[in-house]
Amino acid sequence: MTPERTARLLTLQCELELAVARARVAINASDEVGLRDAYVDMGKCAFGILGQPQTFDFGGALHQLKRGRRVARRGWNGKGAWLVLVTAEDWGSLVVVGKSGPVGMKMTQAPWIGMRTADNHFVPWLCSQTDALADDYEVVP
Repeated sequence: MTPERTARLLTLQCELELAVARARVAINASDEVGLRDAYVDMGKCAFGILGQPQTFDFGGALHQLKRGRRVARRGWNGKGAWLVLVTAEDWGSLVVVGKSGPVGMKMTQAPWIGMRTADNHFVPWLCSQTDALADDYEVVP
């Protein structure tokens, strides 16, 4: 897919999300926050209306992760590294514990942020102080 087509599809997705938020506000007048968030999302979509990559802070990155998107920092040295939110549905809601607990013990899996590393591993990610205060996150394909 060409970059222009990708940008157009993401723009259409943003416009659709905004239309849905407007409809929610029309149904429930007290949902002004939902409309405000939709405008913020529209402005922070990967390619925006102008076709240029948009960057945002960690709060914006977390919001994108919760929407099922992958994000990465421009400042990371590892090219190809990105983050994604791993949910119980992705991982499996029940985990059987072996050596670290009684066999057959079942636990509910909690969501966590995973990172694809530059050397193609997938690991749990822990946010550093620098990452928490950065404002160079962007949505990646």
